Amino acid sequence: MKLILLLLSSLLFAKNIVWIKYNIPPYYIINGKDKGYEDLTEDLIRKNLKDYNHTIYQANVKRAVLMIKNLLNACSGLLKSKDREKFMYFSKAVNIIYPNALIIRKDEYNKFKPYIKNNQIDLEKVAQSGKFLFAFGQLNHYGKHIDKVIDKYRYKKTKKFLF
Repeated sequence: MKLILLLLSSLLFAKNIVWIKYNIPPYYIINGKDKGYEDLTEDLIRKNLKDYNHTIYQANVKRAVLMIKNLLNACSGLLKSKDREKFMYFSKAVNIIYPNALIIRKDEYNKFKPYIKNNQIDLEKVAQSGKFLFAFGQLNHYGKHIDKVIDKYRYKKTKKFLF
């Protein structure tokens, strides 16, 4: 009986961490046998936190943010933003992420050519043009520059920005 109580109490008072993953290759890779950069980083962290019980959930970014907001000891590899800093703690960066990039099919390149200067695209001018359809995750963040453009056009009366 004492052994059962000891086991039960150790389970009840164990340190638990919930890890939330979402599909965003090459960082998290949900489908297939390969692992993303963030998957490998978190595997290493979990391996070295042996005193904790680890639970891994898969969710989209919006659900991941809500879960972190409402759960104790929940972690995910989300980008830092002002709204997330209100209820999340961000450690120092443990890995480097590649910058965002726009991938254009060769047959569509000429449509974007007026917005490209010095091999960089002016996202603000692309958004202003009204010629392109944009789709973004509702609570996703893409870095300060891109987020600024998204926020500027997010509430304009246009069907060109989808969330």
